[in-house]
Amino acid sequence: MKFNILTILILLFEWVLCFDSKDEIYNEEETRMLFELAAGTMLTNKTSCISSSSKFPGDSRFVDGFEVTCDILTGSCSGYVVEIISKKQLVVAFRPTDTFFQFSAELFAAGFPDSNFYDIGEASFYFNQAFKTVWPMVKNILTRQDFKNHDVYFIGHSLGGSIASLTSLATIIEKVRKTNQVKVVTFGQPRTGNGDYVKYFNKIVKYSFRIINRGDVLARAPPCFKDMLNFETMRCDPFSNGPKHHKTEVWYPNGMKNGSKYVVCSDGENDYCGNSYQIDFHNFAGALMDHRKYFDKMISP
Repeated sequence: MKFNILTILILLFEWVLCFDSKDEIYNEEETRMLFELAAGTMLTNKTSCISSSSKFPGDSRFVDGFEVTCDILTGSCSGYVVEIISKKQLVVAFRPTDTFFQFSAELFAAGFPDSNFYDIGEASFYFNQAFKTVWPMVKNILTRQDFKNHDVYFIGHSLGGSIASLTSLATIIEKVRKTNQVKVVTFGQPRTGNGDYVKYFNKIVKYSFRIINRGDVLARAPPCFKDMLNFETMRCDPFSNGPKHHKTEVWYPNGMKNGSKYVVCSDGENDYCGNSYQIDFHNFAGALMDHRKYFDKMISP
């Protein structure tokens, strides 16, 4: 493919204004900072996680919060937005599942067929409904005159990670932001959409990292369609259009204390990352705890 001088100059100009190429490389220090904001969604006083942590830039400020009923058991979906003024960046953080009743509603909704998402693929029924309830409020903040040129991080744990995934895609599809103004970082995110959804996501969301702690069992849900031709390994079928993970997985195989080893897998269903961890009756409780605890901090009840 040939590029003329004008094309190269245009590309360079766009990268100066937006997230640059180093953002394609996993940055653990940045991820730990973003995790603090994701964990802060569980706090009553959302601003305290910003003011009490030395991880955030000094000019970070709370912008706004949102909360709305998002299921039949009156479970709520919520989050908040933080601005990093000097970098002209917004961080949109979504809260994970926070009650047994909400978890029950998610399990009940798992029996429903996946639902259409912008005609590009299908998403989990519950996650899609949750997205639809919060999107108008998030879009309203992103389109404010004082924020319209800000790059945006979408982050969240568990349910919050799935909403972050869907919202990032909607932000680009509805042309609220360009693709190189959006970055997604999630923790313990379940499989959110089908193969078509994942294919489209991987094509237009350039910067995405799914962080997985060891054997996190809910990051395996819903189960992918298995490749029956490889019965011994029961790997995910790469040709199915069933539930799949999108890029890029960052797997911590031995827990998440400071200095812990991690593996980066560009493919959403790579056999060398989280899918390689075998979960059975004996380690199921530990795998459930792996979902609740990230970077050595409890985030899920």
